[in-house]
Amino acid sequence: MQEANLLKQLVTTSKGFGCTTFALQHEDKIVFGRNFDFMIDYGHIVVNKRNVLKTALVPPSEKQFQWTSTFGSVTFNQVGREFPYGGINEAGLVIEQLWLDSTQYPSPDHRYGISVLQWIQYQLDVAEHIDDVIGSDLLLRIIDDSGANLHFFVTDKNGDSACIEFIKGKMNVSKGKDLKVPVLTNSSYEESLWSLSRKKQEDPSQSVFTSNSLDRFKQTTELLREFERESSPNLIDYSFLILDTVKQANFTQWSIVYDISNLEVHFKTKSNLQKAVIRLEDFDFSSASPCLVSDLQSRTGKVHFETYSSANNLALINRVFDSLAMLKDIPKEIREISANYPEQTVFNDQESCC
Repeated sequence: MQEANLLKQLVTTSKGFGCTTFALQHEDKIVFGRNFDFMIDYGHIVVNKRNVLKTALVPPSEKQFQWTSTFGSVTFNQVGREFPYGGINEAGLVIEQLWLDSTQYPSPDHRYGISVLQWIQYQLDVAEHIDDVIGSDLLLRIIDDSGANLHFFVTDKNGDSACIEFIKGKMNVSKGKDLKVPVLTNSSYEESLWSLSRKKQEDPSQSVFTSNSLDRFKQTTELLREFERESSPNLIDYSFLILDTVKQANFTQWSIVYDISNLEVHFKTKSNLQKAVIRLEDFDFSSASPCLVSDLQSRTGKVHFETYSSANNLALINRVFDSLAMLKDIPKEIREISANYPEQTVFNDQESCC
């Protein structure tokens, strides 16, 4: 599957820089913080609609899986609409992905297959709670050639969080009492917890990437614990303080704080450090209005959204690929596969989605 190999090249390029996620709760307010660390900050914020019928983009060897989106969502995308890195839906569920070298997705079986980034969009389309995401493992499996070794951090409107990993071909979940701290970086959750209990020392068998990941996990955990001693905490400000503290020099491109309680997204980018906020209540997620996108690099003040088109979707994909030496030679026919995929989605009344 050529588009999966393309994605693998893209995400493998970024794995040395790592990412950081965490959840933070105070009284009845819940937020989710995320640093996206990569080499470029180009991207789109996408407003995804409810009531849209979709068919998974997978190889012909896979059973054709279809679903209809129950919830609208706002996502951050770099390889085109319907293939997000993460986002939040109307139900207050947030999901974000991070690189994990040891990921091993399931082997083909009786379940429907889906690519890894479309798996994220599926969860935002239909899941209300973390248990909905976990329960989808009975129906779906991320296909082997998805192209990116990822694990996932998920938080819902009840303040429940889960780390979801695929170890030796099976879903492995840390939640409830097993989720000792609501933090995830680029090491397995088990290894990350183990690192908290030992003193920092040189380990010749440990890569720089792993050491960096474990350091960020420990630092974020300590800052979450310090928050408990704050007398009048502001969760949004404190979350950005955490993200600023663990940012990766020149490689942190997006810093995002999802205010789950108020269904707001606060963010800043490397090219625009002025914080911006978007509110889900400002969008019409029904079929009555067109799909919308916002260019993360074109922001000068208030976030501006424009009507989605396959042309601006392809323009983003071309800009990302042309900026990376290893992707410049990807032919236009392959780029157009992802760019034109949203045209295959339809509102369930059979109107064209966009």
